[in-house]
Amino acid sequence: MNLRSGLLIGTLLLAACASPQRQSPAPVERSQPSLTGASAADSISESPGPVRSGDGQADSQGGFVGPTPPAPSDTRATPTSTLMAGINSAVDTGELERAAAIAERGLRIDPRDASIWLSLANVRLLQNRTAEATALAQRALREAGNDIRLRREIQDFLDRVTDDRR
Repeated sequence: MNLRSGLLIGTLLLAACASPQRQSPAPVERSQPSLTGASAADSISESPGPVRSGDGQADSQGGFVGPTPPAPSDTRATPTSTLMAGINSAVDTGELERAAAIAERGLRIDPRDASIWLSLANVRLLQNRTAEATALAQRALREAGNDIRLRREIQDFLDRVTDDRR
């Protein structure tokens, strides 16, 4: 009888642990992530922010507006969109070292994500580390695969870096 009671209690405990309790996900702020600014000083200035677009074009101050991952079809944030939001937030507040650290953490998680490589390239460019920015963007281009939109965005970035060097 003692063995049966123990088995019954053990089974009930396992069943209670195995049944997931559904919780609604924490609310996620839905914003269009974008990297902006020609320099850290521009990011901190009190003037209104630059015009933002998600298509990899130059903003109103001539700075690069970085990659915007496609909006997911549902309302949940993707790991990439969460990382991009963190990188963009750090850039917007002039915390370029923190932005780079977030991007590097993202690359440790997914070293094949071309949009994170491009974001890190943009941060390095903002830090006036042009050679490193170029190398990172070239890596992004290799990782972009068949994503034509992202490949074009990376190539535009490389063209601007090359034009700035001349």
